Amino acid sequence: DAVTVTVHPLPNVSFMGDEMKGCNPHTINFTTLTPGASYFWDFGDGGVSSASAPSYQYNSAGIYDVTLTITSIEGCVASFVQPNAVEIFEQPVADFSYTPQAIDIMDTEVNFINHADYATTYEWSFGDGTANSSTFEPVHFYPEVGNVTYPVTLIAANDFGCADTITKRVKINDVLIYFIPNTFTPDGDSFNDKFRPQFASGLDIYDFHLMIFNRWGEMVFESYDATGAWDGTYGNGDIVPDGVYVWKMEFGETMTDKKHYESGFVNLMR
Repeated sequence: DAVTVTVHPLPNVSFMGDEMKGCNPHTINFTTLTPGASYFWDFGDGGVSSASAPSYQYNSAGIYDVTLTITSIEGCVASFVQPNAVEIFEQPVADFSYTPQAIDIMDTEVNFINHADYATTYEWSFGDGTANSSTFEPVHFYPEVGNVTYPVTLIAANDFGCADTITKRVKINDVLIYFIPNTFTPDGDSFNDKFRPQFASGLDIYDFHLMIFNRWGEMVFESYDATGAWDGTYGNGDIVPDGVYVWKMEFGETMTDKKHYESGFVNLMR
């Protein structure tokens, strides 16, 4: 008797992926280069698939072997293991803080503290139009302008092109600074001819009221304009006599809704 034995070859298993390196979470599209009746993929991190061309997402950093097992139409089974086929990196996490927390126009120096993880390069944008910085923990001086908030952005990246971005806001507060003279000399020599409170910063110019009274309590001057000044006259331009006058001032500040009430004396001398 004679028997014919047919021996089918094992599948020559091979496959490829589009992006075999990346930062988590990272998705790879796999493609088999060998036809078969069924497929079994082992992606090395516990995940499996029976698709011929699966898309798989890696969620944890690490280096993974990938195994593909193919069963041919004739029932022959073969496997191929590609060691260290996939490399997944930690995704950078951008974060920072800054000191001091309360910043005002008297000292606008800000120290930035870098809390980023899994990053090797850093780019800072300070939000005030100045040049960016690649320093790990930069020190920045803001303009001496109060009540301004700046968006500060940190981009933290690694050597594999993965990046994360975070933006926080830094506010420069105003400070109330003013001076009120106690004497003025309206004698026409262009020096110290008018009485006016001098505000350097912090004044709400839309919330200002100044009143000046003589010794009998009669109002001789009133202004709602912080740039206005008393020239030592009264009514239709009558000159008031030398002496001591009482001033009262009400004004708001730019930092809060606080209202200030101040009073004092000014000496008029010609």
